[in-house]
Formats: sequence, C-alpha cells, structure tokens
Amino acid sequence: MKDVEEWRLAWTAQPTASLKSPLGLIGRGRSSLLHEVFDSVLSRIDELRSKAYAEWISYNEARERWIEHRFSRAEGEVKLCGVDGGRNFKEYRGFVIYVVNAEAVVYEGSKLEEPVKLYEVDILTPYRFVEERVRIYSEVLEAKAALEALELREVKVALIDGSLISSLIKPLYAERARWLQGIDEYRERLKGLVTLGRGIAAKLLLNELTQVYGSEAGRAASYLEGVEKLIVYRWLLERHRGKLIFISKTSRGVDYFKSFKPDIAIFEQATHKPGYSEPLHIKVGEKLRRSLPIDDAFFRSMDLTLFYARLEDGGPVLRFEVPGRLRHEEVEELLETIAPYSVAGYPYPLEKAHRDVEVEGTELDKVARIIGLYAEARGPLNH
Repeated sequence: MKDVEEWRLAWTAQPTASLKSPLGLIGRGRSSLLHEVFDSVLSRIDELRSKAYAEWISYNEARERWIEHRFSRAEGEVKLCGVDGGRNFKEYRGFVIYVVNAEAVVYEGSKLEEPVKLYEVDILTPYRFVEERVRIYSEVLEAKAALEALELREVKVALIDGSLISSLIKPLYAERARWLQGIDEYRERLKGLVTLGRGIAAKLLLNELTQVYGSEAGRAASYLEGVEKLIVYRWLLERHRGKLIFISKTSRGVDYFKSFKPDIAIFEQATHKPGYSEPLHIKVGEKLRRSLPIDDAFFRSMDLTLFYARLEDGGPVLRFEVPGRLRHEEVEELLETIAPYSVAGYPYPLEKAHRDVEVEGTELDKVARIIGLYAEARGPLNH
C-alpha cells in the first residue's frame, strides 16, 4: 500500500499539478469532474480492491480440483505447430481495405521449419458487417493453415489459438439469413467452391449476391462466409480430431465453478504450482444455443475435453479445449508434449505465430498508399 499512500499525499498536496499516477497523467486544465472521479477512487481503494479480488467461491474448492504436476523440460520430440491469424482493416468513405493472414509455425524439437503462410489483401464489398466478416476471413485462413501443416508438413499436433466453441457460435447465422429468399441455394453452391488451396471462396459469389439482394448483400455475404468457416472446420475436425488443441490465454468460461468470476481467474489466484485441473467432458451441443446452418448434428455430437493448466512455475493458467474424451493420463501426456516447447509458461510456436501475423495500422496505411488509396477521405460506415 506504500505506493497508494505516496500517490494520495501527492494528490492532496498538489491537486492541480501534473502528476504521473496509476490512473494516468493528470494535468492542469483537466475537467473538475475528473478530479472528483479520482478523489472518489482514492477514498474507495480498499473497497474496490476487495471487490476485484473477492473469493466468489472458496479457493480450497479450486485447489481440490487442481492436480499438481511438474512437466518435463527435455527437448521436444513431437513435430508440432502453433497456428494464429491476424487481421486489420481501414474504413474510407467509399470502401474498406483489409489485410488478413494466418501462419502455422512448425517446430520439431529445437528445429524451426518453414512455416505455412496464408494471406489476403482486398477491398471489402458490400460495406456491411465489416468487423465480423474480416474476423471470419482470418478464422478461415487459420483453419486452412492448420490443415496444410497437418496434411502437407506431417505435423503431429496443432496448437490453435483461441476457443473452438467461440468460433462455432459466431456469427448469428439465423439472424443473418432471415428474409433472404433463396440463400439456401447459394449455401449449397458454396460447398462445391471451397478448397484448401483457395482463399475465401464465398467471395466468388459477391457480385451475384449484390445483384440479387441489393442493400442486404452484406448480410448475405456474412452468412455465407460463416458457412464457409464451418465447412473448413468440419474438414479439420473430421480428418485430424486427435491432433488438435485449442488454447486460450483469456476466457469467460464458468464450467467448473458456475461463479461470477471466470474459472481461469479462480485457478490463477487459487493455485501457484504447475499442474492441471480435473478434465471436464462436454458435448459441443451444450454450448450451442442455436442451430448451425450446415453439419449441425456433426458439431453438436462432438465430445470435447476441457481443462486448465499451468506449464511452469510463475506461468499463466491457460484454457485447453481438445476434441474427444481424454482421461487424466492422456491430458498429462498431452501437456508433457507441449511443455518442452513453452517459454514463460506459454507455447512458443503460438507466441511466434501471434507476433508474425499481427497487422499494425501503419502497415495497413502502407498497403493503401501502394495501391493509391491513401488520399481518399475516411469516414464511418454502417457495420
């Protein structure tokens, strides 16, 4: 609390001075309302901290469900990859330019092999549901990068950034397809267009969608692009179910404790040593509130093993979703496979993939300048 007391004294002594604080830079001329807000924070520090760190459940319960295990640090023997995707877009008054990419970083032991790289740069049309559609593009490329690594590079384990469940429930398919007469016909046609080697196949239908649906073409495009994601995910899960591990750094899941606080936060605060939680077995269908437009029975019937793990002392707790029903010993074996490839408690192939695919705004500006679009006045669009 020493830092708080020092800040409190400085604030009281110099209420209008420029102060560098945990709350940011407070300078002369700032709104008096802000000063009142910060005064309120200072007077309620203990209360606010207690709310943030409140034990909504007994941490003893969390510890009882945590299996301590110190994982091997020997050099990894299994050939694996870390898969992540990146995206960014910029809105102009007349169009949207976007960049999406995905990479599978391949390691066998300490040997870094040539990665799988996929990318796409284009003008987004129609100008609706921009953020959602660009995210779907990135997810499609991620799944295709994983497929290529597994099928052409003979990778034995694919670590995929994010949650499988979260990927399946978005977009809201029923809402996107509502009142779009004839959209089922386009959905069936799309199935024959999707290939591993092609980018976003649904874009081949955009001109036709614009002619048929007019101002609703963006909604139709979002729906079909989401369908394409399901097609590629089915390929991935059907062909390589036993080789996929979905890993999340953050999660709102409450499957273990049904608390207001996410399970990942409870395990993070209640445990300190390496290990993993007792695995839970769930059906994907338990998490899907609405029907999927294709292969609904396939996805709903899929078993998923869910658990949390800390790979080393001081490392973060991570969420794992693994297709299939894994026993305790299988979970432990899987984590022993991953641990040698981890740095600071996080799989390095995933960390490298994340850094490689990040698309900065300045890089997007360069793309716009290269194709002569940078001078176009920007303005907000209806997403």
